[in-house]
Amino acid sequence: VEAFNQLIEGHELASKQIKANIMKVIKNSKGPTLDQIDQQLEEVQMKLIQAANQHQDCDALTQQIMDLRRQKEKVQSRETDQQAKLHSIDEINELVNLHKYGLVDFDEQLVRRLVEKIT
Repeated sequence: VEAFNQLIEGHELASKQIKANIMKVIKNSKGPTLDQIDQQLEEVQMKLIQAANQHQDCDALTQQIMDLRRQKEKVQSRETDQQAKLHSIDEINELVNLHKYGLVDFDEQLVRRLVEKIT
């Protein structure tokens, strides 16, 4: 009970800091965005079509498309992970806000839900 009440007292500042850190990572992440990768994919696919129509070697363009697709998957995975972390923080905040005046008795269900969200 005491540990949870301490969590309630310090959760807002910690939550804001964690969200700020995640947003900072998102903004400072190096490499192209999904939109940029999609644009590159479209351009290379058009080049591939032109090369195929002119009976030119398409191996390099095909490899470039495969590389861009792998890169896109990595970016999507990273963004999904970041969104999941933000969602978990929001869920923890909701649980804590439901009990913002503190606990008097031990609430096993609440502790289980918090542990589930944290891990």
